[in-house]
Amino acid sequence: MKKIDNKTHAIDIYRGEYAFLEEARRTLDDPALSQDALRELYSVLITEYDVLLRKIIKMTMVGDTAQRKLRNANAYIKEQQRELEQKNAQLNQEIMERGQLIEDLEAFAHTVAHDLKNPLGVIIGYMDLVFETLNERHDTELLEMVESVNRTAKQMHRIITELFTFASVRQQEIIPTLLDMGMVVVEVETRLAHMLSAYQVELSKPATWPAALGYKPWIEEVWINYISNALKYGGTPPRVHLGFDLLPSEPQDVDAPACMPQIRFWVRDNGEGLSPENQARLFTKFTRFDQARATGHGLGLSIVKRIVEKLGGQVGVESIPGQGSLFFFTLPSIEEASPPTSTGHG
Repeated sequence: MKKIDNKTHAIDIYRGEYAFLEEARRTLDDPALSQDALRELYSVLITEYDVLLRKIIKMTMVGDTAQRKLRNANAYIKEQQRELEQKNAQLNQEIMERGQLIEDLEAFAHTVAHDLKNPLGVIIGYMDLVFETLNERHDTELLEMVESVNRTAKQMHRIITELFTFASVRQQEIIPTLLDMGMVVVEVETRLAHMLSAYQVELSKPATWPAALGYKPWIEEVWINYISNALKYGGTPPRVHLGFDLLPSEPQDVDAPACMPQIRFWVRDNGEGLSPENQARLFTKFTRFDQARATGHGLGLSIVKRIVEKLGGQVGVESIPGQGSLFFFTLPSIEEASPPTSTGHG
């Protein structure tokens, strides 16, 4: 049986109505005509009307069902939206609370470090004086005890200094200035003179350095951290190379503002190297790998990361187990960058 859609069916009924009315008119005009044909046509028309009525009822029921489902779906969507808005509000509140907690903790660390640093410095000064006095008297046993106390106090002083630096970097607002990196490195060598001598290091560096933008006190801390780690975790004796690479500018869109070229400064050691797993964790807080030789508390590299990123640069490491490591940081340059070399400068 051929399937007829509702529109076609309605047209057929309309035509049937027209034929019925036309036949009725002819019958009225000519009483001699048989009324049987009219009755038959009327019967067919009534049957078709009944079919159409059932279809309309069915379509109405389907429409009501669809409308009810649509209302339910809309209500469900609104409920989900309401729950999502509540969760977003809770999440935003938690983010704000955690952000405030971080600020409070850093403010606390800054205050504690500041309040402890000065009195501890006084203790170290007195211990140095006592050490010199006992050294003149040749009291070996007491001298060793005082030296141990003095060493511990200085270690505490380093920890407090790093904690103070870590907390202050986020809070302090600075304007980067042009750095004389050669002089910065010379001052770092002066500050590390005792350590460089104790480790009998072979240190090499470039004769000249490029101009970069940064903040001198912070960059000194970056170099000190990298170089002291190269001494502590390098070979025997440690061989430490300092150098730099001029990096090309990142490609920019035509309408984008010009991007300053970067300089990559680095420290290469002859240590045991690092696995990829350890490299991924290096610049997180309180991370140490070589417990036998570690003398710090794991804040150093996280301080380096925070400093360099605030100055608009990046930090990283390149290392192969058994072949040493290269730690680097980048800073904006005021010079035109040339393509980086394979070995860098140094």
